[in-house]
Amino acid sequence: LLALLEHLGAAAHLALDVPRRVEQSVQRTREALALAERVGDPALVFWAAAWRAETAARVGDVDEMDRCLDACAGIVQRLGEPTTTWVHTFQR
Repeated sequence: LLALLEHLGAAAHLALDVPRRVEQSVQRTREALALAERVGDPALVFWAAAWRAETAARVGDVDEMDRCLDACAGIVQRLGEPTTTWVHTFQR
């Protein structure tokens, strides 16, 4: 189930990564992050927060972007996985 949620989240994020869909992306990333936090899987929370940070940057919501990047930083420190570390470093 977690793998499916992660896959669907990635597919939706990429499909909405166009200017005319930015408001839909804001809503979907908000929902994805809330769902990931409810599930409690750190990898899901990382990816949802990373996608949310990108979307927040696109709409100029610096506070939300920083909040999401801070969440990602904490997860990166706990997990120590190369992929999440690289993504977080790239986004920062």
